[in-house]
Amino acid sequence: MTEKLARALGWLGLLAGILTAIFTPLPGWFLQTSVCMIFGYVFSGLYLMLSAKYGIETKWLNPGYAGLLLSSSPILVAIYFSLFT
Repeated sequence: MTEKLARALGWLGLLAGILTAIFTPLPGWFLQTSVCMIFGYVFSGLYLMLSAKYGIETKWLNPGYAGLLLSSSPILVAIYFSLFT
């Protein structure tokens, strides 16, 4: 049961990260981006915590790390524009 829950949290975190990455460049979508970013952080963090606790192995894509990276896209874009513009 716990392994299935962890895998579901990982894929939910990845989905929220993908939505965050899609919403980031869209003007006027700040609220949706922020909500997806927070859900992506929470789901991916819970997945990483459970996968470390129960030793869940992944083949080639760890959805927790990918979800965290994609959920960070608004922050990365803000850093890019603050440094290079």
